[in-house]
Amino acid sequence: MIDPTIGWEVAFGLALFFILLLTGLEVLWCFIVSGLVMLLLLGWGISDMPRVIYYGIDKETLMAVAYFILAGGLMAEGGIADKLVMWVHDIIGWVRGGLAAVAIVTSLFFGALTGSCLTSTAALAPLMVGRMEKYGYDRAYSTGVICASGFMGHLIPPSIPLLLYGILANQSIAALFVSTIIPGIIVTALYLIINFFFCSRWMKPTKETDESSKRGGVWSKQTAKHTRDCIPALLFPVIVLGGIYGGVFTPTEAAAVACAYGLVIGLFVYRRLNLKSLCSTTYEAAATTGMILMLVGGGIFFSRVLLRAGVAEVVIGFVLGISENPILILVGINILLLVLGMFMDTTCILIITVPLLLPLFSAIGVNLVHAGAVIVMNLGIGTITPPFAATIFIGARVSNLPVYEIVKPVSLFLVLGALPILILTTYVPQLSLWLPTLLCGPEIVGLGP
Repeated sequence: MIDPTIGWEVAFGLALFFILLLTGLEVLWCFIVSGLVMLLLLGWGISDMPRVIYYGIDKETLMAVAYFILAGGLMAEGGIADKLVMWVHDIIGWVRGGLAAVAIVTSLFFGALTGSCLTSTAALAPLMVGRMEKYGYDRAYSTGVICASGFMGHLIPPSIPLLLYGILANQSIAALFVSTIIPGIIVTALYLIINFFFCSRWMKPTKETDESSKRGGVWSKQTAKHTRDCIPALLFPVIVLGGIYGGVFTPTEAAAVACAYGLVIGLFVYRRLNLKSLCSTTYEAAATTGMILMLVGGGIFFSRVLLRAGVAEVVIGFVLGISENPILILVGINILLLVLGMFMDTTCILIITVPLLLPLFSAIGVNLVHAGAVIVMNLGIGTITPPFAATIFIGARVSNLPVYEIVKPVSLFLVLGALPILILTTYVPQLSLWLPTLLCGPEIVGLGP
């Protein structure tokens, strides 16, 4: 319900935004039309709109978004996923539920290569679903494990959502990149435990399963070969993150280095890239970047109108009027973000909510790097939460299954794994602040004098 102190003009503009959204109109035009209507109703004129949009996207840091998207596409097309799967399978594939564990751990590594949960799911599902089915795994469970693990792409750097949050919140990208590493590793460990105890419900052992279980603890020539094959892929996050935290280059320069490295690996090391795949990857990266830039520009215009109209102050007053307890306020913020994640895209939610929530986080004393980790983790969970659940839609298309069959195994990992770690991350700030403080310094994180 809209607080009446906002004014009928803003209330009408917000209502118009959601009505247009429900009609299926592109989100960009929902931002523009609603913002213009509010400006005209408030009598402020529209002459500043082009300037606000231009300066909203005229940021060097936004170049990193384009570079990291392209780097992720090059990694996905360059044959790295297959190398990682074989290497991880040699190491942990022999344990109970080993192939599902391989999918979980590979998702963690692939998140560090692509920075996107959708890219990770789209790359791994075709490789893993058929292979897991051969080893006796139910197809729905195989797909569910990959979809549930896909949101590691939001948590493991370089993360595109964290990069966008840093731009919108004016926070250190370097600090944000490492703020979700510990939560991401904990989620992975919990997923492995859940899989170990529950995989038998969706698995019927086959001859291949029995043969695989006998290979545990053996370091073979094949394992050594797969390890050598994976070294170029594993060096990618080392070079990118090591360069950032070693002071060699900025996050934007690191993104450009990532593109060059992915191109060299795909063309000359794994030799999976060719002119056709390179052109298609570049085209997709350009289209995605263009979409994000337009959304950011339109969203910044829309949010500036709301901020100028005093909506942020109204939100703070309304929330603090209900309760001044930070614990309850954080519960409400988590619920809001999770519900929005069920229906909207991550980029849109970031653009709409970050300008309005930042003053609220500051009012209750929450560090803004910690707030970024909480927001992005909520939005990552949103990608596996129906009915929107973009990663589940991708998994369903690859595995040729209806969405409802995949939801059940995904819900197991969601309820027992992702949500408990979200709560832990929300109320234990050191999980997301210890590494940034250690690597970037307390002043950069906002904890210094």
